[in-house]
Amino acid sequence: MTAINFPPSPSDGDTVVANGVTYTYNSTETKWKTTINSNAFLPLSGGTVTGNILMGGEIQHDGDTDTKLHFDTDTIKFDTAGSERFRVGSAGQLGIGGATYGTDGQVLTSTGATTAPAWETLPAGLSYTTSVVDVSGSIGTTFTSIPNDVRQLRVSFHNLSTATTQRFKLQLGDSDGLKGSGYTHTWAYTGSGRSGGAYTNDSGFSSGGWNNHANIYIGGYFLITRLDAQTETSNVMYLMQAGFGLYNSGYTQFSFGHKELSSQITQVSLRTDDGTNNFDSGVARIDYLS
Repeated sequence: MTAINFPPSPSDGDTVVANGVTYTYNSTETKWKTTINSNAFLPLSGGTVTGNILMGGEIQHDGDTDTKLHFDTDTIKFDTAGSERFRVGSAGQLGIGGATYGTDGQVLTSTGATTAPAWETLPAGLSYTTSVVDVSGSIGTTFTSIPNDVRQLRVSFHNLSTATTQRFKLQLGDSDGLKGSGYTHTWAYTGSGRSGGAYTNDSGFSSGGWNNHANIYIGGYFLITRLDAQTETSNVMYLMQAGFGLYNSGYTQFSFGHKELSSQITQVSLRTDDGTNNFDSGVARIDYLS
């Protein structure tokens, strides 16, 4: 490449041609500028660039050089205040604050108006058992492997009937097993001969005054952790709401109660009252919300 010799005292509009490139002197800016086309010069000030621009450095903000755009092999990076904030990787993956692309299933969430977003895992959400469980001929149906971050849980059933004159009930359990005492709840039913009652140390959240084995039930139990116990791992209180209807009458029963466990719930069991007499019909399932 031939050396470029610029005159020491140029006048505005003077030109120098070297290696096929024309350089024009601008006395206002005291710079020699290279013409890209009729409307644009380097340093670029308007106009259109045709073709590629190749650079080995960075594109920086004038007067704030730690705000910039730069490149690695197959990677585009964006910096502000001297630190990398965002990148696009070779496969189109998005990195926050560097090569932090998250993991499969994570989503990008805001962390507020003054901090960067972050990759986060969504809560488990609503989950179900894999199938409806047939409780016929069973002394109890226990659902296990409940996640330890469950905040709401529901056990629903239909066509449920006890084999003999027994109440049915829902028992809760933690890592120490199912609990057979300490359930506090009230119940009341509508229909002919309306009635109600309360239990302070029942063996489960029971069907109250209903124990006729000719009854056929539809309904379920709904459990939720007490709001101030959501982050606790011991002495966790669970609040209960329940509603049952009878297929063979116009009766409806409602129930409310609570039960404290020594740790997070891990299992629930739908059982007959004394644990020895079984169901002669019915199906049940569980779903929960983390």
